[in-house]
Amino acid sequence: MPVEREPAVLEVRVLAFPEVDDLDLMGAYAVLSKAAEIARAGPGPLLNVTIAAEQPELRTAGGLRFQAQTGLEGPDRAAAVLVPGGRGIERVLTRASYLDYLRTAHRHGAAVYSVCSGALLVAVAGIAGATTLAIHAAKHAQLAGTANCLPGAGLIRDGGLTSVGGDRRSSVKSVDLALQLVADLAAGLLPELLSRMELCQGRTLETGSAAPGAQS
Repeated sequence: MPVEREPAVLEVRVLAFPEVDDLDLMGAYAVLSKAAEIARAGPGPLLNVTIAAEQPELRTAGGLRFQAQTGLEGPDRAAAVLVPGGRGIERVLTRASYLDYLRTAHRHGAAVYSVCSGALLVAVAGIAGATTLAIHAAKHAQLAGTANCLPGAGLIRDGGLTSVGGDRRSSVKSVDLALQLVADLAAGLLPELLSRMELCQGRTLETGSAAPGAQS
């Protein structure tokens, strides 16, 4: 008689910090949490999606107060880490707790995703190398001066990192990135997820060398 096995649990962490951009955070979390709900009813891997932050209570750039679901512990257990942007990213760039979290997660094989200025944290953490990262057009010079990275636009994958930003589309960039994360980790959930949320996949994933705005 075959032995029933517990489905694998993939830990997905969405980083948060004071004055995180509302849409970057909530757009991604809405998609990922709905995917986790769908996964609980299916035979495939389960997704455990949590908002992680250094402090338990935070306020977004728009003034929304919320509580993080977990602290910055256990980065080695994360299958994926998503970094939103927002004006608060500037202060986080010097926070060892956030930088070490990303470094440890990446070292243990976590896929790393960033929205807009969240790419700055990825770059400062030293895990990007000479890759292309999508970022808001107004932040191109800052990214180029921060690390040996190339600023790009759209939904970009380069060197194992996936980023979005720097362009205008009819779709929401954080939603597009979260849909790509689901497609990467649990592609079988995507058709029902798109149907349940009445969404279409917006941006097309580009490689770093082909990404609009990437420099040769």
